[in-house]
Amino acid sequence: MLSKRSKEETTNLPRTGGEPSQLRLLVISMIILVLQAITLAIVLIFRQFICLFLKLKYGKRFGGFMSPGDVIWMGDDDSEHITNTVVLMDSKMKSEQFNLSFKKDIIENPMVHNHPLTDLKLCSSCHSFMGYVFYLKDNNNKLDCITMLDCGDSNKDFMEKSDLTDVLSECATRPLPRNNSVLWEVVTIKQPLKVENAENGVHTNVVIFRFHHAMGDGMSIVNFLLRNLTDDQQKIHDHLDKLTKRAFNRNKAHQKSAISTSLKNNYLRLLQLVMMGPYILKRGMLRFKNNQNILHGTRLSRDKYVVYSTERDGERLLDAMKQMKNEVPGGMLSAVALIAISRALRRFYNMNSKEVPSSVPVSMPIPMTVPKIEEKIITKNSLSAALLSLPLLSSKTTVRNQLAAVVEEIRGAISQPDVVVRYIMANDFIGYLPKNLIQNFFTTGAVSTFTFSNLPGVPATTTFQHVLRDIIFITPNFGKCGLGFSMITYRDTLSFGLIVDKTLIPQKQAAQDLLDDVLEEIRMMYDQFKRNM
Repeated sequence: MLSKRSKEETTNLPRTGGEPSQLRLLVISMIILVLQAITLAIVLIFRQFICLFLKLKYGKRFGGFMSPGDVIWMGDDDSEHITNTVVLMDSKMKSEQFNLSFKKDIIENPMVHNHPLTDLKLCSSCHSFMGYVFYLKDNNNKLDCITMLDCGDSNKDFMEKSDLTDVLSECATRPLPRNNSVLWEVVTIKQPLKVENAENGVHTNVVIFRFHHAMGDGMSIVNFLLRNLTDDQQKIHDHLDKLTKRAFNRNKAHQKSAISTSLKNNYLRLLQLVMMGPYILKRGMLRFKNNQNILHGTRLSRDKYVVYSTERDGERLLDAMKQMKNEVPGGMLSAVALIAISRALRRFYNMNSKEVPSSVPVSMPIPMTVPKIEEKIITKNSLSAALLSLPLLSSKTTVRNQLAAVVEEIRGAISQPDVVVRYIMANDFIGYLPKNLIQNFFTTGAVSTFTFSNLPGVPATTTFQHVLRDIIFITPNFGKCGLGFSMITYRDTLSFGLIVDKTLIPQKQAAQDLLDDVLEEIRMMYDQFKRNM
């Protein structure tokens, strides 16, 4: 069980009276803030000179600097921060015909719903001058951004799931087209995927949409794909509208949350957070400073395994998760998923390590805004991150008690002021620095054992008259964190993805077993839950 957060931990702003050490930290924080303000002023002036030089050099081709919230994802190796959205499509076309047809459809798609900023990202190339990333309006040929790969054995008529995960592992670090200067790529595969219960004459073809994280966060990418590529736009519009209203109401209900609208509109409160920023972030990091285990702390190789796991046909695990989360006030699907991940990780540690940590730090992306469905599509990054301490659980405690504890931890983590401070720092300070300095400021990836992303559900739909069978979403690793779980639902069925650095888990089968255990834990949790009803 989780221990309850102390009152001092959950206070939105630290008290300045009483403890001399706290007062000293406040003074140091203020000094750092002044230095940051001076640095920012110098950087902005220098940035304007760079902008003027680039305008003179490139003329109308110069598309402006990349926005601060996007540029924080541009590192030394830009192929590291790529999101892979895997779409399985059922079609009566064989793969060769399907790939040609799909390429033609992508090229001819006008994408009329895009905002000019999104079109700029799609049609431009990205370059760096003195560490500042900017766009050049090159009118990218879509043909250059559509690639066909082989599953590894050209003699195969069908690829197995293991073949697909090999391709996905390659795509995790494969450079984007034009020497990594564009932000997206569409990958098709020569062979269809072998699936169970396939209809006669129907082939399951695979398309991988690869987007650099600078293109946008997961929510904006899903919004972009659904509104540009699906056939029934009214159905998608209604679904997305329902999701955004639900997200708005959830934030409105959490008035004490660090991401509430009232906080964003309270300038005095924001000023307080900015003034205390360095102290707040430092305090948050101190909670996890000694995190060291077999899945965190080792120098990463940058070579990845990517695996996925989906529920069985007709299993309805999502319904089971909803029943469990409804047992606790404020319950959420993310909490149920984190319990399953926690229990699977405990199994992994028991099998592979002499020391089993009692808890591990987890980084959870927190959306600060939601896409506006009535407006043009803007692909952007509007994420912060919450750090929570996740206990490694087992079946000895009831699911209800585990869920109550994890929900409390999540609520406590997202109510911490460092969520807002991290967002402000990224968009109003760090993002204006040269890209080679940016990564030094991010600490969530330095202390987290793993990241967890939960993407909103997608209804059954078709794309260019092909039936979408399933969607798998793979998020990139960030910083020194080499383990990332992701969850998305399609047609009310679950899909989990896992990306892991090969230094942490050297065998692909071990990574696959870990992810399969997550779904198995959900099944076991539900069985236990029904027994205790």
